[in-house]
Amino acid sequence: MSFVPLGGKYSGVYVKSLQNGDESYAIAFRDEKSKSVRKTIGRKSTGMTKSKAVAILNDTKIRIRKSEESEIEVSSKTLNELADKYFEDKGLSKKSIQKEISRYDKHIKIQEWAKNETRKITKKQLNKLVYELIEKEYAPASIQKIFALCRAIINYCLKNRYYFGRNEFSHLELPKYDNKRTRFLTQTEIGKLISRLELEGHSNSLLLTILALNTGARKETLLNIKYRDINFKTGEVKLYDFKYDEYYQGLIADTEVLKRLTELSSSYDENDYILYSENSKKKLQEVPRLLKRVLDELFNFNLEPLDLDRVYFHTFRHTFASLLVQKGISIYLVKKLLNHHTIQSTMRYAKFAPDNGLNEVKELWNHQENRNKSISYIEITKNKHILNNDNE
Repeated sequence: MSFVPLGGKYSGVYVKSLQNGDESYAIAFRDEKSKSVRKTIGRKSTGMTKSKAVAILNDTKIRIRKSEESEIEVSSKTLNELADKYFEDKGLSKKSIQKEISRYDKHIKIQEWAKNETRKITKKQLNKLVYELIEKEYAPASIQKIFALCRAIINYCLKNRYYFGRNEFSHLELPKYDNKRTRFLTQTEIGKLISRLELEGHSNSLLLTILALNTGARKETLLNIKYRDINFKTGEVKLYDFKYDEYYQGLIADTEVLKRLTELSSSYDENDYILYSENSKKKLQEVPRLLKRVLDELFNFNLEPLDLDRVYFHTFRHTFASLLVQKGISIYLVKKLLNHHTIQSTMRYAKFAPDNGLNEVKELWNHQENRNKSISYIEITKNKHILNNDNE
């Protein structure tokens, strides 16, 4: 015989008559996941009654409701709150955690969706960030680390019941692309760009562009330059490489720009930034929108975001290196000027060398002494071959 609902004030309680004359009681309810559950709770012979069954059912519903309320509370936590919990539990003293905190603060914490409920983060929002990072010339591995960190934060909080909900980062597929861009500006294109920026009259865009083309430095390095970093007599500038956490030497070769900076230095404190937004104590945070717009209008018409021919701000670094190599500058000197730590990073520009060593090869083998030696060797080898054939 199956369980039969009692109904009425005993709604949710079921009873089943057994062959031995005993009665078995069960209760029906929905669990935390809204799944229908029917649970056997005892027999009449052990003291179970309809009233006791109702009391157990009510207690069960109260427990589930409290659990749901708790779940709603933790499900509404923001990604930034989850990150705080993750970093706190992992330990702030570890150097690796410090790097993760820096990575999170720089790329994720500032996002509006990181300040709202984690469960409401959408794939569209994440993809938008992906393409913003690609446009800023971040390597695929760097982008992967950023999103892997977010995925780890949410998974950690899920495991420790600090958060209940969807982890959108687990479902994100990053686009595959080649970031080995070697697109650079020609001297004609540089002239066109400078003329346009002068016409626009935007001093930050013009100065940032000239500094980038003069030094080949990365964006963060350039935005961090202060007046104290410049030797106004020689044009040498101390550059801070955020990637390797060290200083290296660059040069402002544009005499007009150096002259103008020299004039401005008397009006500013040595600790003031040369590129700033509101005031010289607060450095410029990003490449000006005007500069991005000008690059798009001049060079990126009808080009897709991942097109290798697109011109980005980082293209100025490629331009600096490529034009030096074209001038015949040693690849090892270019490595030093770019502050590359391995020659492999600089070798991508070797193909731009004016002759790739062909002239040296020609000169070597056109040298009379070497030429005579090689001809003599060929003649001797040829005569030996003929002699051996005759003896056969």
